Amino acid sequence: MMNRVTCTCIAAAGLALATLPSPAASTWAATPERGTVIDRGTLENEDHFLVEDSCDVPGLTTQVDIVWHGTYVIRARGRERLPYDSVRWRGDYVFTNVDNGKYVTIHSDIWEKDIWVRNNHDGTSTGLNTGRRHAVMRNQHGRKLAYESVRTLARWKKDNNHTPRKPGDDEFINWKVLREAGHVADYCAATVAAVSDPKQAARPRIDSRWPVGDLPSDRSVPVGS
Repeated sequence: MMNRVTCTCIAAAGLALATLPSPAASTWAATPERGTVIDRGTLENEDHFLVEDSCDVPGLTTQVDIVWHGTYVIRARGRERLPYDSVRWRGDYVFTNVDNGKYVTIHSDIWEKDIWVRNNHDGTSTGLNTGRRHAVMRNQHGRKLAYESVRTLARWKKDNNHTPRKPGDDEFINWKVLREAGHVADYCAATVAAVSDPKQAARPRIDSRWPVGDLPSDRSVPVGS
Protein backbone atom coordinates (compact mmCIF):
# COMPACT_ATOMS: atom_id res chain seq x y z
CA MET A 1 0.00 0.00 0.00
CA MET A 2 1.33 3.44 -0.83
CA ASN A 3 1.36 5.93 2.01
CA ARG A 4 -0.50 9.12 1.21
CA VAL A 5 0.34 10.71 4.56
CA THR A 6 4.06 10.87 3.82
CA CYS A 7 3.38 13.21 0.92
CA THR A 8 0.93 15.19 3.02
CA CYS A 9 3.58 15.65 5.68
CA ILE A 10 6.10 16.91 3.15
CA ALA A 11 3.60 19.41 1.79
CA ALA A 12 2.57 20.48 5.24
CA ALA A 13 6.07 21.26 6.11
CA GLY A 14 5.73 23.29 3.16
CA LEU A 15 5.25 25.54 6.22
CA ALA A 16 9.01 24.95 4.65
CA LEU A 17 6.98 25.30 6.45
CA ALA A 18 5.58 27.66 3.32
CA THR A 19 -0.16 25.12 3.67
CA LEU A 20 -7.74 19.09 -0.55
CA PRO A 21 -12.58 20.06 -9.67
CA SER A 22 -14.22 21.18 -12.76
CA PRO A 23 -17.45 19.31 -12.73
CA ALA A 24 -20.74 20.96 -11.92
CA ALA A 25 -21.21 22.32 -8.43
CA SER A 26 -23.63 19.54 -7.66
CA THR A 27 -20.70 17.14 -7.37
CA TRP A 28 -19.73 18.93 -4.18
CA ALA A 29 -22.70 17.41 -2.41
CA ALA A 30 -21.93 14.34 -0.33
CA THR A 31 -22.82 11.13 -2.13
CA PRO A 32 -24.53 8.36 -0.18
CA GLU A 33 -22.36 5.45 0.93
CA ARG A 34 -23.23 2.41 -1.14
CA GLY A 35 -21.54 -0.60 -2.66
CA THR A 36 -19.94 -3.73 -1.25
CA VAL A 37 -17.15 -3.28 1.28
CA ILE A 38 -14.04 -5.07 0.00
CA ASP A 39 -11.48 -3.71 2.45
CA ARG A 40 -11.25 -1.54 5.55
CA GLY A 41 -8.60 -0.77 8.11
CA THR A 42 -6.57 1.73 10.12
CA LEU A 43 -3.49 3.69 9.11
CA GLU A 44 -0.76 5.43 11.07
CA ASN A 45 2.18 7.56 10.08
CA GLU A 46 4.65 9.89 11.72
CA ASP A 47 7.61 11.94 10.56
CA HIS A 48 10.26 14.15 12.18
CA PHE A 49 12.69 16.42 10.35
CA LEU A 50 14.35 19.85 10.26
CA VAL A 51 13.47 22.67 7.87
CA GLU A 52 16.01 25.43 7.29
CA ASP A 53 14.98 28.97 6.34
CA SER A 54 11.38 28.09 7.23
CA CYS A 55 8.77 30.21 5.47
CA ASP A 56 11.64 31.81 3.54
CA VAL A 57 12.93 33.50 6.70
CA PRO A 58 16.75 33.38 6.63
CA GLY A 59 18.14 31.59 9.67
CA LEU A 60 14.79 30.30 10.96
CA THR A 61 15.24 26.56 11.44
CA THR A 62 12.29 24.54 12.70
CA GLN A 63 11.95 21.02 14.00
CA VAL A 64 8.83 19.49 12.44
CA ASP A 65 7.04 16.63 14.20
CA ILE A 66 3.99 15.08 12.56
CA VAL A 67 1.74 12.25 13.72
CA TRP A 68 -1.25 11.00 11.71
CA HIS A 69 -3.94 8.42 12.43
CA GLY A 70 -6.51 7.34 9.89
CA THR A 71 -9.17 4.87 8.84
CA TYR A 72 -10.21 3.80 5.36
CA VAL A 73 -13.02 1.87 3.70
CA ILE A 74 -12.97 0.62 0.10
CA ARG A 75 -16.25 -0.27 -1.62
CA ALA A 76 -16.88 -1.94 -4.97
CA ARG A 77 -19.41 0.07 -6.97
CA GLY A 78 -20.87 0.38 -10.46
CA ARG A 79 -21.27 -2.15 -13.24
CA GLU A 80 -17.53 -2.85 -13.29
CA ARG A 81 -17.40 -3.11 -9.47
CA LEU A 82 -14.49 -0.67 -9.28
CA PRO A 83 -13.00 0.27 -5.91
CA TYR A 84 -14.05 3.60 -4.33
CA ASP A 85 -11.97 4.90 -1.40
CA SER A 86 -13.23 6.74 1.67
CA VAL A 87 -10.52 7.99 4.05
CA ARG A 88 -10.53 9.92 7.34
CA TRP A 89 -7.30 11.37 8.75
CA ARG A 90 -6.58 13.13 12.04
CA GLY A 91 -3.18 14.70 12.39
CA ASP A 92 -1.08 16.76 14.77
CA TYR A 93 1.82 18.94 13.69
CA VAL A 94 4.37 20.66 15.91
CA PHE A 95 6.72 23.31 14.47
CA THR A 96 9.49 24.31 16.91
CA ASN A 97 12.09 27.05 16.51
CA VAL A 98 15.29 25.17 17.41
CA ASP A 99 17.02 28.37 18.57
CA ASN A 100 14.55 29.45 21.24
CA GLY A 101 12.22 26.48 21.82
CA LYS A 102 9.06 28.39 20.83
CA TYR A 103 6.54 26.30 18.97
CA VAL A 104 3.10 26.15 17.38
CA THR A 105 0.77 23.21 16.91
CA ILE A 106 -1.78 22.36 14.23
CA HIS A 107 -4.55 19.83 14.73
CA SER A 108 -6.04 18.77 11.39
CA ASP A 109 -9.02 16.65 10.34
CA ILE A 110 -9.19 15.53 6.70
CA TRP A 111 -11.98 13.48 5.11
CA GLU A 112 -11.79 12.36 1.48
CA LYS A 113 -14.04 10.15 -0.64
CA ASP A 114 -14.08 9.04 -4.26
CA ILE A 115 -17.28 10.07 -6.02
CA TRP A 116 -16.49 8.77 -9.50
CA VAL A 117 -14.04 6.15 -10.80
CA ARG A 118 -13.41 5.03 -14.38
CA ASN A 119 -11.40 2.14 -15.78
CA ASN A 120 -9.45 3.49 -18.76
CA HIS A 121 -8.81 -0.05 -20.09
CA ASP A 122 -5.12 0.75 -20.58
CA GLY A 123 -3.83 -0.31 -17.18
CA THR A 124 -4.89 2.93 -15.51
CA SER A 125 -7.90 4.28 -13.65
CA THR A 126 -9.12 7.85 -13.26
CA GLY A 127 -11.31 9.31 -10.57
CA LEU A 128 -12.76 12.33 -8.80
CA ASN A 129 -12.45 12.80 -5.06
CA THR A 130 -14.28 15.20 -2.77
CA GLY A 131 -12.94 16.23 0.61
CA ARG A 132 -13.17 18.44 3.65
CA ARG A 133 -10.30 19.85 5.69
CA HIS A 134 -10.53 21.50 9.11
CA ALA A 135 -7.51 22.66 11.08
CA VAL A 136 -6.62 24.90 14.01
CA MET A 137 -3.21 26.37 14.83
CA ARG A 138 -2.31 27.30 18.42
CA ASN A 139 0.77 28.70 20.12
CA GLN A 140 2.56 26.96 22.97
CA HIS A 141 0.19 28.59 25.48
CA GLY A 142 -2.92 27.24 23.74
CA ARG A 143 -4.00 30.49 22.11
CA LYS A 144 -5.66 30.04 18.72
CA LEU A 145 -3.62 31.73 15.99
CA ALA A 146 -5.27 30.55 12.78
CA TYR A 147 -7.85 28.13 11.43
CA GLU A 148 -9.13 26.81 8.16
CA SER A 149 -12.24 25.07 6.89
CA VAL A 150 -11.99 24.01 3.27
CA ARG A 151 -13.87 21.81 0.80
CA THR A 152 -11.94 20.29 -2.08
CA LEU A 153 -12.50 18.51 -5.34
CA ALA A 154 -9.58 16.63 -6.92
CA ARG A 155 -8.85 14.45 -9.92
CA TRP A 156 -6.51 11.49 -9.68
CA LYS A 157 -4.97 8.88 -11.95
CA LYS A 158 -3.36 5.63 -10.92
CA ASP A 159 -1.72 2.56 -12.40
CA ASN A 160 -4.08 -0.32 -11.62
CA ASN A 161 -1.67 -3.00 -12.91
CA HIS A 162 -4.41 -4.19 -15.30
CA THR A 163 -6.42 -5.42 -12.30
CA PRO A 164 -8.89 -2.52 -11.87
CA ARG A 165 -11.06 -4.41 -9.37
CA LYS A 166 -8.13 -5.24 -7.06
CA PRO A 167 -6.78 -2.11 -5.36
CA GLY A 168 -3.97 -3.79 -3.43
CA ASP A 169 -1.36 -3.32 -6.18
CA ASP A 170 -2.42 0.15 -7.35
CA GLU A 171 0.13 2.98 -7.64
CA PHE A 172 -0.95 6.61 -7.87
CA ILE A 173 0.40 8.53 -10.86
CA ASN A 174 -0.92 11.99 -9.94
CA TRP A 175 -3.41 13.91 -7.81
CA LYS A 176 -4.57 17.34 -8.94
CA VAL A 177 -6.81 19.63 -6.93
CA LEU A 178 -9.35 21.20 -9.28
CA ARG A 179 -11.24 23.33 -6.81
CA GLU A 180 -10.79 24.52 -3.25
CA ALA A 181 -13.30 26.69 -1.42
CA GLY A 182 -13.59 28.01 2.11
CA HIS A 183 -11.35 29.72 4.61
CA VAL A 184 -7.65 28.93 4.09
CA ALA A 185 -5.23 29.81 6.88
CA ASP A 186 -1.98 31.68 6.33
CA TYR A 187 0.06 29.35 8.50
CA CYS A 188 3.40 30.86 7.56
CA ALA A 189 2.54 34.34 8.79
CA ALA A 190 1.15 32.96 12.05
CA THR A 191 4.15 30.68 12.59
CA VAL A 192 6.76 33.34 11.96
CA ALA A 193 5.05 35.76 14.32
CA ALA A 194 4.71 33.14 17.07
CA VAL A 195 8.10 31.41 17.07
CA SER A 196 10.57 33.97 15.69
CA ASP A 197 12.81 36.26 17.66
CA PRO A 198 12.11 39.94 16.88
CA LYS A 199 15.08 40.16 14.51
CA GLN A 200 13.94 37.13 12.53
CA ALA A 201 10.31 38.18 12.45
CA ALA A 202 11.24 41.57 11.03
CA ARG A 203 12.57 40.16 7.78
CA PRO A 204 10.28 37.38 6.57
CA ARG A 205 9.80 36.79 2.87
CA ILE A 206 6.46 35.05 2.98
CA ASP A 207 5.08 34.59 -0.47
CA SER A 208 2.80 31.62 -0.06
CA ARG A 209 0.36 29.87 2.20
CA TRP A 210 0.47 26.21 3.04
CA PRO A 211 -1.13 24.84 -0.16
CA VAL A 212 -2.33 21.37 0.73
CA GLY A 213 -3.77 21.33 -2.76
CA ASP A 214 -0.27 21.57 -4.23
CA LEU A 215 0.84 18.15 -3.08
CA PRO A 216 3.57 16.36 -5.03
CA SER A 217 2.40 14.66 -8.20
CA ASP A 218 3.12 11.24 -6.70
CA ARG A 219 0.67 11.83 -3.85
CA SER A 220 -1.22 8.65 -3.10
CA VAL A 221 -4.29 7.51 -1.22
CA PRO A 222 -4.48 4.30 0.82
CA VAL A 223 -5.76 1.65 -1.52
CA GLY A 224 -5.99 -1.33 0.75
CA SER A 225 -3.70 -4.24 1.32
